[in-house]
Amino acid sequence: MKCKLMLLSSAIVLAACGGGGGGNATSTLTEIAGLEYSEITSTQMSSDNTDIKPIIDRVKDYDLVSLGEPSHNGSVVHFIKSRILQGLHQEGKLDLVVFEAGFYDGLVAWEQYLTGKQPLIEAITGPHANFMYMQRHSKGVSQIVNYINDLDQVNSPLILAGFDSRINSDPACLVKEGDVTSIMLQELDQYLTDSSLSVDNLMDVYTIAPVMMCSWHNPDVTYNHNQALHQQLMSALVALEKVLEQQAKLEVIPEYDPTTPRNFRQYASFWLQVVKGMQGHAQMQVNDLDYAKADVRSADNLRWLRDVWFKTRGQTAIWSHNIHITKVEHTVPQALVKQQPELTSYVMGVIDNGGMYAPYVPQYETWAEDAFAISRDKDTVNYLLGSAGIPNAFIDFNETNSSNLIFSGKFKLAFHGGAAQYVTPAEIMDGMLFIPVEEATVSRY
Repeated sequence: MKCKLMLLSSAIVLAACGGGGGGNATSTLTEIAGLEYSEITSTQMSSDNTDIKPIIDRVKDYDLVSLGEPSHNGSVVHFIKSRILQGLHQEGKLDLVVFEAGFYDGLVAWEQYLTGKQPLIEAITGPHANFMYMQRHSKGVSQIVNYINDLDQVNSPLILAGFDSRINSDPACLVKEGDVTSIMLQELDQYLTDSSLSVDNLMDVYTIAPVMMCSWHNPDVTYNHNQALHQQLMSALVALEKVLEQQAKLEVIPEYDPTTPRNFRQYASFWLQVVKGMQGHAQMQVNDLDYAKADVRSADNLRWLRDVWFKTRGQTAIWSHNIHITKVEHTVPQALVKQQPELTSYVMGVIDNGGMYAPYVPQYETWAEDAFAISRDKDTVNYLLGSAGIPNAFIDFNETNSSNLIFSGKFKLAFHGGAAQYVTPAEIMDGMLFIPVEEATVSRY
């Protein structure tokens, strides 16, 4: 339902960041008079698309639609995003959903599903692939995963994959007792052996990469700020990249057919993406978690999924934390559009006005009992929207809203895990989902 916020009488002071001189300005609730929004009345997948139709109509013609979240610990956002994706598939041209999950894990899980070895929700959980735990254990996320699982992938396809160059799963980086390296890197070694490819210093990749990717499995070795170890790994990865790059030019990848899944491990093109991704991951780690280093590689993974492996022709939805999908340079959608300027992109950030968050731990059994309250400062856009009585809603930064002071000015906005920042919302998002009261992520079990 489309709504317009009318003039309000009660005033709340908002601190705005002044221009050049850094002075302060004030805003009151009256300055969001005329704000247009579409109320989201249900979080249930069984609901029809009536209340989310304004969202579908607004974004269905974009090549890329990014759905953010301020943290991975909230439940309402997961349910609403699942509904949006279902609606975009039913009434739009959505044919690929990519999660902020490991690139390798996404392909493993999809293979497990297509070959009938596991239902999709189990395939993203393990043991062969692990999506991030706030995804694979979340009841809200399971809604869209189960929806995809039940589709006819021939006549009504919707593919689920992972784009993240940060490969943090156990199959990718856990070295089991008695093994030299992880399962993923053992598969790489098998590919190189079968293809009669030789690379110098390959053992450096097999031994250092798991330490770099998953420090919690290697508490006795420090990768961050260890320039010697970093250069040792990067030298080996660059050498491996060159070999795989040449091999990829010689191969022909068969067309995607969901009834006859290809083994991605048999293609240099796939391993080339993994190796480039590990370079981005390593650079991010050694540079104080500079996510831009990894996000540019993640964008290239997304290009490969769309254009090389699946060759999708419809819309791609990106499910990710806000910081990886904003309109600033080097985020995933921006890096991809820079590479392919013909692509159109819509960034939908998500903010809340507090509520409850689940702890960011894989022990989902503790989520309910250890959930904690969060609140937003009174000088944030989050608090202003909440105080104005905005419900769960989609706010498109159309001509009316983009000129509204709280979206066109520089105000404090809490949109990621850190402290609120002074930003101009309309410059970092094309629109937003607003959740007045978030709830803690709920386990699907």
